[in-house]
Amino acid sequence: MADHVPKLVNTTDLKAEYLNRIAQKKERAPLLLRYDSLSDTLILLLISPKIETVVHHIDKYVSLLYRPDTMDIVGIQIEDFEHSFLPKHDEVRRVWRFRKTIDEWPENIVDLEIIVQKMKPKMAREIVRAAEPTLEQLGLPTESLNHALEPEMA
Repeated sequence: MADHVPKLVNTTDLKAEYLNRIAQKKERAPLLLRYDSLSDTLILLLISPKIETVVHHIDKYVSLLYRPDTMDIVGIQIEDFEHSFLPKHDEVRRVWRFRKTIDEWPENIVDLEIIVQKMKPKMAREIVRAAEPTLEQLGLPTESLNHALEPEMA
């Protein structure tokens, strides 16, 4: 776990300018969810994975991802995700196990992809909601992050 990892910067040095631009719909952001089963780590990223990020641990499970050049928060990383984090967060677990939340299993890969694309924002919002108490304790911008994850209005 991240309990004993030294921090490269203070949490107060991190910025939410990027999240605020997304929340105000001044900028569009990709939504990338990646899960690594070997390390049991889930990453929620709001920028291209090609852009360098740094992990900033804030508690036993939750870390922020930020750009070292701007210090802007651009994502969240959850460690020990399936083993420890999910059992403590029912709503996240319910969305993660989406097979139980859909009425009919898709007939083809395209239909499955459509379902996954619809579920990604919901999963991201539930992750932020589960991490909110920790983020708010540190004075971090959960409101901007939540607004950034709201679905686009058609």
